Amino acid sequence: MIHVQHDKAGHGYVLTKAKVYVCKCIAEAIIAIGLIASLVFLSIARDNAMGRADAMQAAAEEHKANEERLANELTAAIEQKTDIENALLEEKMQKAKLKPEIVEVEVIKEVEVPPLNDYSDIKMTEEERDLLWWVTALEAKEQPDVGQRGVIEVVFNRVQSPDWPNTVEEVLTQKGQFDGYDVLMEYRAGIRSKLYAYPDEKEAKNIDFVLEHGRTALPADYVFFATYKANGSGFLQIADHYFARR
Repeated sequence: MIHVQHDKAGHGYVLTKAKVYVCKCIAEAIIAIGLIASLVFLSIARDNAMGRADAMQAAAEEHKANEERLANELTAAIEQKTDIENALLEEKMQKAKLKPEIVEVEVIKEVEVPPLNDYSDIKMTEEERDLLWWVTALEAKEQPDVGQRGVIEVVFNRVQSPDWPNTVEEVLTQKGQFDGYDVLMEYRAGIRSKLYAYPDEKEAKNIDFVLEHGRTALPADYVFFATYKANGSGFLQIADHYFARR
């Protein structure tokens, strides 16, 4: 087959079959090169997109790891702060708990106690012991143990003194001597509906302690006590009470 092609001037020229074939091959080669270029471009674009996706995923994972690390650090800091606060509170409670004991020890050091003075001759009925139990609470409920023992020793010192009755009941019931006894009688008579203090194991323990160990708070001639320097002389202070001899 022979093709005739004209130029711009209108002159025609003949295209042989071989030339047509060459032109066709060149066209197909150009198309193929275009397709290959497109595939290469798409491949590069895909790789770039995947690279960006991987980078974004890595950044997201790193961000998440940082968030978890910061959360853990914050939790640890809060726990540490709580531990410190608990330790400070525990220390404060221990100091508050030890304070009465320190006061008690200091008071004992200030009192000159004879080496041995016992109450082996003190005899009490159950009624007398119960009465002393109540009076000790009403006179010295808020006092430390040594303060309660001082009140009990005043009662026993009077029993042993020739200037006072020789039984616990007679000492406690003497008119105008123990406010705690008067308050108890008003309560039992119905004049008072309630009391400001009630005895418990603390008073019982201190009565037993004085009976077993003898004088540990006061000398034998101390027979007065009050919340201020009232009767007597040679005042000794134990907690909130002043104790004195005649």
